[in-house]
Amino acid sequence: MDQIQGVTQDTSGTYCKSPFTLASKESCVLKLNITQAVFGGPIICEQVPNCPNCHLECYQPSPNALLNISQGGAVNIGGSYGGGTVACLNGGLNNLIAATADNSTGVVWAPNNTPTNAMSNTNGAENTAIIVNTLGAGNYAAKICSDYAVDASGNPCTPGSSGCYDDWFLPAGNNLTSSGQLNCLYTNRNAIGNFVNAGYWSSTENNNGLYDGAYFQSFINGNQGTVVKSNSTRVRCVRAFTP
Repeated sequence: MDQIQGVTQDTSGTYCKSPFTLASKESCVLKLNITQAVFGGPIICEQVPNCPNCHLECYQPSPNALLNISQGGAVNIGGSYGGGTVACLNGGLNNLIAATADNSTGVVWAPNNTPTNAMSNTNGAENTAIIVNTLGAGNYAAKICSDYAVDASGNPCTPGSSGCYDDWFLPAGNNLTSSGQLNCLYTNRNAIGNFVNAGYWSSTENNNGLYDGAYFQSFINGNQGTVVKSNSTRVRCVRAFTP
């Protein structure tokens, strides 16, 4: 089955396996677990032997039988959803799901002063991509979020696999705006849960000409400021969603 965001296949009992092989006129029941709104599919493809991502021919239901499932019930801050906890519902870039716990209790923003030009104070996904593309491999805040991948139950999963949420990023924000993603986490910290009285990294770099600092926010009093990139600070990753 081709991957559909928010859909996982139940292969227990007599249901279709993954992958599954059917002889002529043979059938099996495809059971799906759905955790968010879905429009279209499922798509079943013939797989090239020894090449998991190579497809020969794909099939799907007629247009009238395609999946068309709207989200049921209210989505509330603090509720479990999309691999984490609903954190922000302020619209646009501030519709966020947060990881259920800190992704690091202390890690550097960057191992050196290499400028990344991750300057957005509102778009952490954009910043995270820029940082990782610039710095590459290593153990640092943005890379931890970029590598994070869990299923709907919060269990680790393989990026790119069906039902795996692998689009996490380090939230943005600086001390010039109260509408940043990181500040939204601070505002809703009690409902989200599992924060501590410490500083948390923003993905926003401080453009001070030296490129030696990045923004963070204190979850003690909400103050925002900058520290050197080699400082060890906590990380809570987020992902965007459409309520």
